[in-house]
Amino acid sequence: MPNARPETRKSVEHSSPSGQWLRDEFCEVEEFAAVIGRQPATIWRWWRERRGPPYVMLGRRRVIPRDGAREWLRSREVQPLRDWHPR
Repeated sequence: MPNARPETRKSVEHSSPSGQWLRDEFCEVEEFAAVIGRQPATIWRWWRERRGPPYVMLGRRRVIPRDGAREWLRSREVQPLRDWHPR
């Protein structure tokens, strides 16, 4: 028997057409996790540990600003050491 209770959580991707700017500016946790090759649970753990990308609360839901995600990823950039050779 299918679930009698309809799904009440709407994702940013399934918002109304007037919410296009929202989809353009923010992404869901699942989308961001897929882009960086992690599980959504990892993003949630990072937030519990007070790290990870910035987020915005939309009601009881967290969405990630795309610009904030880009900036956060860039802040984690590591430059390789020059002239380093393993012995």
